[in-house]
Amino acid sequence: MNLYNYKYQDDILGKAKTYRIPNMEWQDIAQELDIVLWRKLSKFEGRNYATEKTFALRVMRNKIIDLAKATSRKKRFAN
Repeated sequence: MNLYNYKYQDDILGKAKTYRIPNMEWQDIAQELDIVLWRKLSKFEGRNYATEKTFALRVMRNKIIDLAKATSRKKRFAN
């Protein structure tokens, strides 16, 4: 799998393979994480002495939470 964010490839793949989101394969999760990092890393400002890696990990964590919430909503209204 080729990822745009080569610097964070191991983190992306690790999180994608660890978290289970219903109706999503790990490759789909990895692609979503790669896209969100591509969009957000340019906005990193380093506030409060945070490193870019800390920022990237937080962005990925938030995206995983958003994906899990979205699939939960879809199941609830599928009836």
